[in-house]
Amino acid sequence: HPCEEIEDILTLPPLDPLEHPRIREILAAGQSLKDNCPGAEVRIPVCGPFALGIGLLGMDELLMGLIEDPDELIDALDHLLKGQANYLQAIHDAGLKPIFFESGTCPPLLSVQHFTDVEAPLLKKIFSESKRIFKEAPPCIIGGDAAKIARPFLETGSVYVIATTE
Repeated sequence: HPCEEIEDILTLPPLDPLEHPRIREILAAGQSLKDNCPGAEVRIPVCGPFALGIGLLGMDELLMGLIEDPDELIDALDHLLKGQANYLQAIHDAGLKPIFFESGTCPPLLSVQHFTDVEAPLLKKIFSESKRIFKEAPPCIIGGDAAKIARPFLETGSVYVIATTE
């Protein structure tokens, strides 16, 4: 993982999506699909804060942060949202729409309490930004035993797809 500790996330500059060739290619592919499939709604995948944190730090370090210093973890994940907001704007400017993926946040990976206290406020913040940019609530795909977090998830303002294990 590119980051060894939670503090490392705080040193990262906010994502500038158009400076990354891979993101430019994703946006170009989305535009091509939209141009070649009239009437199709093309959605670009966007990581939620935990999914992004897991990619940067790893699941073990992220979960230990929840136990050892949840405030520091919240600050780090909130810092990442600035870049995700930039990504949302680039998606909008490309004439496309986002879809969030946040599969690392459902029980049993996160407790209901951690989801409610840590993850849900972060999701609400980035979903509000998405709604401001796109004038509609964003979809978010999550997995795991999502029924246990349905109420706090609904309060984030997303429309979503859930795959429960029961």
